[in-house]
Amino acid sequence: MSESPKIGLREAVGLLTIFLVAKAFIPYLAFIFDWGLSGTWLIVLAHLPLGVVGVLVLVWLLNRHPGKTIVEIGEELVGPIPNIFLALMLLIFLIGLVALELRQFGEFLLTAFLPNTPLSVVLLAFMAAMLAVAYMGIDTLARVAWLFFLPFLFGVFVLLALTANLWESHGLYPLLGPGPWGLVKGVGSTLGVGSDIILLAIIAPFLASGVMRTVGLATVLISGLTVFSIILVTSMVYPFPVAHELVLPIFEVSRAINLGRFLVRLETIFLPLWMFAGLISMTAGLYGAAAVTARILKMPYYRPFLFPISVIVIAVSFLFPNIISAVQISFNLLITWSVVPVGLVVGTLLAAEIWRSRKNQQKGGPKSGDGPRSGAARGGLRTKPSGKGT
Repeated sequence: MSESPKIGLREAVGLLTIFLVAKAFIPYLAFIFDWGLSGTWLIVLAHLPLGVVGVLVLVWLLNRHPGKTIVEIGEELVGPIPNIFLALMLLIFLIGLVALELRQFGEFLLTAFLPNTPLSVVLLAFMAAMLAVAYMGIDTLARVAWLFFLPFLFGVFVLLALTANLWESHGLYPLLGPGPWGLVKGVGSTLGVGSDIILLAIIAPFLASGVMRTVGLATVLISGLTVFSIILVTSMVYPFPVAHELVLPIFEVSRAINLGRFLVRLETIFLPLWMFAGLISMTAGLYGAAAVTARILKMPYYRPFLFPISVIVIAVSFLFPNIISAVQISFNLLITWSVVPVGLVVGTLLAAEIWRSRKNQQKGGPKSGDGPRSGAARGGLRTKPSGKGT
């Protein structure tokens, strides 16, 4: 059997797309409406070309170092000491991402479906499911994501289509919302919605050769169009003054369905979509944090770090006194400012790669990434001979 797990193109696209789109299933959209007003859908369209450029840059860097994660690439390009700080930024970002999403998913489940259940019970139930799947490996998680991916997209678009009788185009006017400058500020202030694509740089060693660009582009386009559709329909069902007040816009859209005597209050359709998307997204983040920790410490296995990281995640998720503060802090950190640490890591490695390439060209030596592949290049995080890998 293979020494390392393998992830196909479809599985990788499904996993990364759900990882990105899951943000639309927590209250972030309500804050984005503050920036875009009636033109919020234009902010998402503006994110698409920026996301394409960003993923192409990331893929170029990864392709220069085949078979290596971004942590291993950093150690090669900038050295072990500076790379520790870059890797720690990624680790803190992933832990914060999982912890803040866990708190929001748990709070929403309590509010909408399980009002009498203690929050700790809900969060621990989520974490138990996440640990079980993450422990089985990234290949198992990717296959689960692919099995859920098509039903997930189908369910989301059917849910949106069932509100067609409620669509009112006046919710999209004025088209430019706060105006050109306001939209520019909105786009710049919400660039962090695409920071999650950094997971591609962690699972890169497990992808087949030559598919990384396709995976990255497909993920960005599908994710962007899905979130665009959600915001567009929300704006036509609930114009800005109302959408601004909704805690979870897509859930309220599902509650608005009214196609006769029997096709009403179909938010129960939303529950499995919401729950499985959240579980897959948070499990991917948990795996990413454990994998980055293993690479920082040069350990061949990520599994010993799952349990301590899960404890940290639970502790961070309980730092906030209520759901309002959790959502506000989460939006500021993950949507507004997360582009800074992620951009700093990728930008630093990109600059180091370009500098090294020019230096090698001047000396007439081999280009970076052209030499023999290391053990990490052959399989990323090493696994047991049985193939039940990381």
